[in-house]
Amino acid sequence: MFKKFASIAMAAAMVFGTAAFSASAAEVDDVAVAADDNSSAVGADQESDSTGSGKTINFDVKSAKWGDAVKTVYCHIFRNPSVQSDGKKYTGWQLKEEKCSYDASTGIATYDLQTGIDKGADGLSTINEKNEWVVMFSSNTGAETYQLVFNSKCFGDTVVADPNTKYENTEDSQKSSIKISYTKNTNITAPKAITSTGKVQGDTLVEGATNASLLADYLFKYAVDDAKVNKDNISSLANQLGIKASDAYSLAVDKINADDGTNYANDDAKKKAIAALDNVIKAIEGEAPKYEKPSGSNGASSSNGGSSSNGGSSNGGSSSTGSGSSSTGSGSSSTGSSSSSGSSSVSSGQETTIFFVFGGVVVAAAGVMFLARKKRQF
Repeated sequence: MFKKFASIAMAAAMVFGTAAFSASAAEVDDVAVAADDNSSAVGADQESDSTGSGKTINFDVKSAKWGDAVKTVYCHIFRNPSVQSDGKKYTGWQLKEEKCSYDASTGIATYDLQTGIDKGADGLSTINEKNEWVVMFSSNTGAETYQLVFNSKCFGDTVVADPNTKYENTEDSQKSSIKISYTKNTNITAPKAITSTGKVQGDTLVEGATNASLLADYLFKYAVDDAKVNKDNISSLANQLGIKASDAYSLAVDKINADDGTNYANDDAKKKAIAALDNVIKAIEGEAPKYEKPSGSNGASSSNGGSSSNGGSSNGGSSSTGSGSSSTGSGSSSTGSSSSSGSSSVSSGQETTIFFVFGGVVVAAAGVMFLARKKRQF
């Protein structure tokens, strides 16, 4: 009789254990599904964070009148060559990281700087309110715009083109591009520069540049070119810039003396260039200019004052924005990490529960066997 009772008890214990194990396994599955759902939700949040960075710029392609052949539009943002390098990486000309989202029906192309940041262009995550960057647009047809000074105030703005107004490439007067401007930040224009033909174009001085540094850069480049640096031309440029020719003299001399042989082969060539400047300024102002060591670091001795090349396809992809986007990405990543950690903790608890259920079954079975054995002994 006791053996029957023991068998029944042991069978009950096993049934109970199996049921408990099944319930626990089901619980594990439920939690796993919930964790997967949660991971999907987190992934969705991460996606929305990265695609909605808020660091965008729009371009009204229709205003450029490039025609129906335009299928792809690119946005090139780079650090103005006249500004000291920040050592950051920028996007390359017309590569995938510069591709805009283009709606041909509206003619609006939108570029999210996070696109470039995600591809490793950390320079785009540094853009602030300073005028240290420029932006330009191009298409698959080979058409491209001129430059426009760009900073964080321009996020979300729309750029429109004026196809009837063209700006010269500052280095090659045979090349030109259409003017572009902002619809909101109308006070921010093309970078102010002096072209190789002696034209002043653009109105916005980039960070570190002055009207004197613009003229100094021009004097440095063409000091011994009588067709470019003469009384009439330099007097006209100084008047357009609102300065005296002598204001740029010391900056230009510093640039000439610091030249590494690229423009002036030796000391004799440098002396000749400085003497030429002395004569021109004396002819304009009636007396020889006096050299004074430029103060500060915003002179032309270490920069080209903004009158550098027009960028674009010849710029080699020297582009740049917003640490906020970077931080957002970081935050999303940390959220995902947190979810993963939570799932691991839940899984660990389930394993503990299963362990105790099995332990209970084993103990119960051992007890029944012990009693049965004791019964036989008596």
